[in-house]
Amino acid sequence: RESSALRLVFSRIHIRFGGQRQTVTGGTAIQLGDVSGQATVNVQQTDVNRELDHVKALLEKGKPDAAEEHLLRIKRDHESALTVQQQFRFQAYFGKVFHDRGEASKSAIHYRNASRLRPSDEDGRAYGVLADFIEGENDGAYAKAVEILRDHPSS
Repeated sequence: RESSALRLVFSRIHIRFGGQRQTVTGGTAIQLGDVSGQATVNVQQTDVNRELDHVKALLEKGKPDAAEEHLLRIKRDHESALTVQQQFRFQAYFGKVFHDRGEASKSAIHYRNASRLRPSDEDGRAYGVLADFIEGENDGAYAKAVEILRDHPSS
């Protein structure tokens, strides 16, 4: 009963990731959030956003290894200059890399990190729910998901 309630909540949260449905540990189908960045003025920031867009495209094509290589390059070249939004995308995409490889515990770490970067934002909170669910904290995930749905009924 609780599992079906979580499925209902996840289906209503509509956490989008390129419009593709993804399967999470336990067989629950959800969509991961479109975490596209905001436009920036700084050329370097725009380049980082372009690189993150490329990572997203690689993930949408089912290429987590190539996406990880690109993320590691971004980390090496730009980590200290990433905006909060870019850090959020970086963590969310790294979570997706590990999710696609079936490494649930590693994906949960990165989803939790993304959540901590935007704790009051709908997407940030949703990644926290996803991390809780992956870690087997179903009661907590359910309660938080219900709060998100209450706060964002049209999502």
